Amino acid sequence: MAFYKEVTQREPDYLPAHLGLAATYMLAGNEPEARAEVAEVLRINPNFSLERFADSTPTKNRTDLMDNWIKPLRKAGLK
Repeated sequence: MAFYKEVTQREPDYLPAHLGLAATYMLAGNEPEARAEVAEVLRINPNFSLERFADSTPTKNRTDLMDNWIKPLRKAGLK
């Protein structure tokens, strides 16, 4: 989590870091902070789509992508 925070401090509009924070906060059970990061994601890209994100993310293991990124981001409020 510290890595993502450091990146967002240096580059406030770097979308992947905000996605990482949102997913990490949600997985840690910190829904208010996760939702705050989702708000930042949508500020940076109002048309953000989890479907496009999943389709464009290279991975060998789709289950890990779903469990560690898509599900927590959806629970935090992204669609």
